[in-house]
Amino acid sequence: MKNGLRGWFGIHTAEDDLVDLIQVASTDETIRTQLIAILSQDDFTRQSMINTWLAELRLESAPAALIRALADLIDNDKARTALALLTRQKG
Repeated sequence: MKNGLRGWFGIHTAEDDLVDLIQVASTDETIRTQLIAILSQDDFTRQSMINTWLAELRLESAPAALIRALADLIDNDKARTALALLTRQKG
């Protein structure tokens, strides 16, 4: 119940941002393709690519929600889950 109330009171977590990013990627082929390319790398390469992208986004003052969502993909398990969701949507 506590988790369900978060959105009602404006509390947004990195996991919520990640879900939003995956939803956007499911409708935007460019974003989806870029995420799949990054998430398909080995763990070290994926983490390096994401950290580089995050540095660029911070310099560009990108939305905090996007930065939180991408930072969440540094986690190996979350990255694998996101990749599975994005590739499952392909077919």
